[in-house]
Amino acid sequence: MTYANKKNMTPGELGHGFERDVRGVFESNGYVKVDQNKWMKNYDFDKDKAMKREYDLVMFKPKTKQFYIIECKAHFRDRHVGVKQVAEFYHKLENNNGRSAIRLMVTDTGYTRKAIRYAQKRGIRLVNGKQLKQMRNNGRGMIAQAASRMFSAGLEGIVKSLAKSYTTK
Repeated sequence: MTYANKKNMTPGELGHGFERDVRGVFESNGYVKVDQNKWMKNYDFDKDKAMKREYDLVMFKPKTKQFYIIECKAHFRDRHVGVKQVAEFYHKLENNNGRSAIRLMVTDTGYTRKAIRYAQKRGIRLVNGKQLKQMRNNGRGMIAQAASRMFSAGLEGIVKSLAKSYTTK
């Protein structure tokens, strides 16, 4: 399902729908959800006591034993993700010591040239709308997807306990 054409959705509804779509695409390609919509305290505890969302998804790929921290960026129109949004994600990762996980930003559109250069210099992998569609098409058939979801549900508990003992570099 494409959320970019949903003009009646609020930005929050659009974003949450896109996150569900991205999660489904990754699960159909063998990834397991570890965490979603992670909220943490801000970094300057003396000045700001508020909670803020850190990242949209944390996925684990059992085949490669690799964690992925994923930021999802959906847009109402064909607007591209800019360097500011990639930089915000980078700072979240640096402040959360995300160096040991693969950093991934996914959008339903594309990225500006500046955003691409910025991401390349900082080790952030970018997935655009065309690549996401390709991943969706590469996912297994309907029966295999259902089996994968059931398998993922059982694996989710195991991966979560593994993630708790997993330390970042």
